[in-house]
Amino acid sequence: MRFGLAICAYTLNSSPGNDDFFFTAVNHMNHGGPNVVNDPNQREMIARLNLNAGRRAICLSDFNAAIKLFRQGIDFLESDHWISQYDISIELFDAAAEASCVTDNRDDVTFYTEKLTAHAKCHDDKLNCEQMMSML
Repeated sequence: MRFGLAICAYTLNSSPGNDDFFFTAVNHMNHGGPNVVNDPNQREMIARLNLNAGRRAICLSDFNAAIKLFRQGIDFLESDHWISQYDISIELFDAAAEASCVTDNRDDVTFYTEKLTAHAKCHDDKLNCEQMMSML
């Protein structure tokens, strides 16, 4: 875990355009898994890194990798994440649903969309998912 954090800090500070280092760092943290991180702030930071890595993977047109990264990010969220980490939850579930839609994985689109729409506080937060569901 520390190795992944160190690589990530190096990548973000000295070579922000180096995707290989960034993906290596995030994947290293994911390999450790959420059970080895007790600090809720650190878990949320790793969830955000997975969100950013997933978005970078989409920019590289690697939607399957993006879905895995979004799932990992969701795994790092707290059990009450719809309350305590609402914004990142919306972002991760929306991104996972969208990447699943692009890869034509209807079951995953439905899963992420249903979770998001069930917990969304306002219509704007669920609009993208509702549009995806109407396309299925």
